[in-house]
Amino acid sequence: MTMAEVLVLGGGLGGLSVASCLGQRALLLERASQPGGLVRSFEIDGWWFDHVIHLLHFRDDSTKARIRRLLGDVLQPCKPAAYVVCEAGTARFPIQDHLGHLDAATAAACVADLTRESAGPAAQRVANYQELLLRSFGESLCQLFFLPYNAKMWRRDLSTIEHAGMVWNLSRPDPAKVLEGLARPDDSKRAYNEDGWYPHPPAGASQRGMGVLSMALAATVDKLRLNHEVVALSPASRSATVRTPAGLATVGWSVCCVSTLPLSRLVHLCDGVPGDVRAAAGTLEHNRVLSVALRIKGPRPDAGLWRYYPSSEVCFTRLVFLHSFDPLMAPPEGWPLLAEVPWRLDELVPAGLAHCVEAQARAVGALMPEHEVLDATLIEADPAYVVFKHGTEQAVRTVSAWLRSVGIEPLGRYGRWEYSSMAQVMHDGFVLGATLANRLAEAA
Repeated sequence: MTMAEVLVLGGGLGGLSVASCLGQRALLLERASQPGGLVRSFEIDGWWFDHVIHLLHFRDDSTKARIRRLLGDVLQPCKPAAYVVCEAGTARFPIQDHLGHLDAATAAACVADLTRESAGPAAQRVANYQELLLRSFGESLCQLFFLPYNAKMWRRDLSTIEHAGMVWNLSRPDPAKVLEGLARPDDSKRAYNEDGWYPHPPAGASQRGMGVLSMALAATVDKLRLNHEVVALSPASRSATVRTPAGLATVGWSVCCVSTLPLSRLVHLCDGVPGDVRAAAGTLEHNRVLSVALRIKGPRPDAGLWRYYPSSEVCFTRLVFLHSFDPLMAPPEGWPLLAEVPWRLDELVPAGLAHCVEAQARAVGALMPEHEVLDATLIEADPAYVVFKHGTEQAVRTVSAWLRSVGIEPLGRYGRWEYSSMAQVMHDGFVLGATLANRLAEAA
C-alpha cells in the first residue's frame, strides 16, 4: 500500500494549492489526464477554449502576490466588459448601474422601483432568493433581467432557493450610482469587478487560457498522480481504493485526507457513514453547465468579454467571446465562441443543442452572415453550480462535521459546497496547506 502523510483528493485549484505547500509530504490524486478541474483549457486546430470561463479577481494581497509571482508577466489585467441583451436594449453589466443604455420608459420604471426599494428596510430579512432579488432591485428590473435570467440559470422556481447562499454575488444598488448610470451609462468608472486578470502567454506557447494557471500550480506539486480515480474510501483504516492506469491500488494517509471532491459524491464513496450523514448528503443538489465551443472563421466582433441573455426563447444564458480575453486564442482569421447552457441533472440533454446554439447566436446578432462555423464541441461541467434550498446549510454542516471527525478535511467550492471564486479557493488551499505544514513540523 502506498502511504502519504497527507492525501489530497482532486487536482483542481484547491487541491493543487494545498499540495503545493506540502512538498513530498502530500500525494495528490486526480482522475483526469490533466490537472485543473474546471479550470482547464483545450485547443482545436489553433482555436483555444476554457472549459468554463473564469477571470481572476483577487480579494487578498497575499494570494494576489503569490499568483503574480507564479505567472509573472503572463498574467495581465483584464477589465470585464460584460453586457445584458434584453428586450429594452443592450446595457453594460451590471445593468442597474447602466440604465441609460435602455429605452427611456424602461429605464425610468427601473429607477423608480430601485428608489422605492432603497428607501425600505435592508433586504437581509427575506424568505427566499426570488424575494431577495425583488427587494434588492425592484419589480421592473427583476422582470426585465434578474428573474428570467436566474430562472434560466437555476432551472427551478426561485422561491424554492434559499437566499443565504446567494448573498455573496449580490449587493443592493447605490441610488447615486444608479442615477449616474442613467445619465452617463458609458462612464468607465463603473466597470464590473474592475480588478480582473487573465493569462496572456507569448505567441506559440503550448498552453493558453486560464489553464495556464492550473498548469503552473501543478508544476509546484511534488507528487501529482493523474488518471487516478478514487472509487472507495475507508475513513476508519485511513485508506482509499484508487483506479489507476495499472489497475486498482490502495493508498493510505497517516495525518490527514484533504478532499475537494463534491461533498455528496465523497459521502457516497465512504464506508461507515452514519445514517443521518448519508441522508443529509442525499439532499444536496447541483446544476451542470453544457457549453458549446464554436470555432468561428470570419471578422472578430467587438462585443466585450461576454453577454447575458435573459430571454427564455434563447437557449443559452451567456455567450463568451474568448478572443477579447486574449487575441491569440485563435488564428487571426477567426475567433472562439463559447455558449453556456445550464441544465438540471434530471433533465435530458436535447438533441441538436449545437445547431440550436448556432441558430440562436445568429438570431441575436452575435454571428453574422460572414461568419462561418467550422465545428462545434460540447463541454460538460458537472457539477457547476451548487443549489441552496431550505435545509442545505444544515445538511452541509452535518456532513462536514462528520468528515472532519474522521480526519477528512473538505476544501474548495464543491468540497465545502459553497460559492467561491478561483482566488478564494486558492487562498483557502494555501491557508490549509500552511496549517498542515505547521502541524507536521510540530509533530516531527
